Amino acid sequence: MRNMTASELKNAIKGSILSGNGEEIVVNAVIDSRLAGPGDVFFALKGEKNDGHDFLGQVFDSGCRMAVVSDEEKAMIHAEREGVTLIKVGNTLDALQTLGRYYLDTLDLKAKIGVTGSVGKTSTRDFLYYVLSGKYRTARSIKNYNSETGLPLSIVSFPGDTEAAVIEMGMDFKGSIAVLADIAEPDIGVITNVGISHLENFPEEGREGILSTKLEITKNFNEDSVLIINDDNDMLATVDMKERNIPGKLVRVGTGERCDFLVSNVKDKGIEGISFDISYNGETVSVELPVPGAHNAINAGLAMAAGCLKGMTLEETAAGFSKAELTANRLNVIKKDGITVIDDTYNAAPDSMKGAIDTLMSTPVPEGGRRIAILGDMGELGFESNRGHGEVGAYAHRKGVDVTLTVGPNSYAAYKGWGNDAAQEGHGLRLIPTGPGMPLIETDEQTGKACEYFENKEMIIAGILEHIHEGDCILVKASRLMALEKIVEHIVNDK
Repeated sequence: MRNMTASELKNAIKGSILSGNGEEIVVNAVIDSRLAGPGDVFFALKGEKNDGHDFLGQVFDSGCRMAVVSDEEKAMIHAEREGVTLIKVGNTLDALQTLGRYYLDTLDLKAKIGVTGSVGKTSTRDFLYYVLSGKYRTARSIKNYNSETGLPLSIVSFPGDTEAAVIEMGMDFKGSIAVLADIAEPDIGVITNVGISHLENFPEEGREGILSTKLEITKNFNEDSVLIINDDNDMLATVDMKERNIPGKLVRVGTGERCDFLVSNVKDKGIEGISFDISYNGETVSVELPVPGAHNAINAGLAMAAGCLKGMTLEETAAGFSKAELTANRLNVIKKDGITVIDDTYNAAPDSMKGAIDTLMSTPVPEGGRRIAILGDMGELGFESNRGHGEVGAYAHRKGVDVTLTVGPNSYAAYKGWGNDAAQEGHGLRLIPTGPGMPLIETDEQTGKACEYFENKEMIIAGILEHIHEGDCILVKASRLMALEKIVEHIVNDK
């Protein structure tokens, strides 16, 4: 964030100064009292469980000297503190979002790109950053800050000389991306995928509800705006801008012949990354991507499409991947004492689970080494949970994973789907755990492959080190709620 005075901040968020003066300078905004310090402005948000106003004392004790408040009574208790500036607004969340919108408008931007999707949005955000950095001073959303509070915090973290802004947008319910689109107003929208994550929030509309919500990214589009989609996704392939009364241009990226950016010859080299060809306007370039996962060919293609639409050549966009690294816990490869761990514990959905299994199976292991998949629960799948987990278990069996360890209550369906013909054919399962005494280990007598079910990660942590040895490659993947990075830490630090 560039330097901003209290007076500018007050005017931007339409507030009033309760105490202090307008000359105090801030360079960052925070909503977590534990992160507040000198140079920060603290927004005292009111949540269901906590009220930021109750932590103002802690905030000012840490050296922070400015806060945006809505509860004047609680705020004025601290008005006599030396150097403290209090700015009063009607609603602190609205003020934070207004600041995000205002700050973006003050930047001299050549590109403002919003990216969303059921899976792949953070990876694509990172790819966009590396591509656009070849031509522009580029900033991207930080960490997983992609919500109604996180997105404006990401925006105000952008340097004042930013020329290209890459903004990740997360989704929970209908209307959630519309809120973010009102803040960011992207001129290019990118949608990576429409899967079944958050399906529980759309019990009647199903995946069409998810698609419609993802398309809220176009809320403020005009005739010059562009929507870039993954045309290989069955739901996105149905998008028709005119039918949905969306202004602007539609650009398709995928492996089908109708795609504007055609991806072909994808080669999965396991943990070493992938290679692929991409064609646009009669030009074809070969891309070496040092990031695992064949599915990332499409995600990278989406980023290249955005770069080309912002004045870069196809060759220039490909050059940006030479330094590409993904955000932590996404197909992160760790090697220690002859063991390879693929840490993909940040998030999970059926499609990304299968993609991670493909990466595991494409990774060479020495003679005697095994490919082991530790697969945990995928969240927010709603009525499709058993089907989704069952299909993942079946996929692991069909791909030939040597040892599959499923963990978590929902992953019992993955355990039962392992080797199940119905699940392999995509019919899924309708199963619940049968309780103590149920079989926990299944073995394929023909291949010697095995699958085991664990109720929680602690059970795996308790015994995993005894069962892995030099040469093994271990994939660990689940939704964030499972915190399976604890298994990764145990393997890497205690082996």
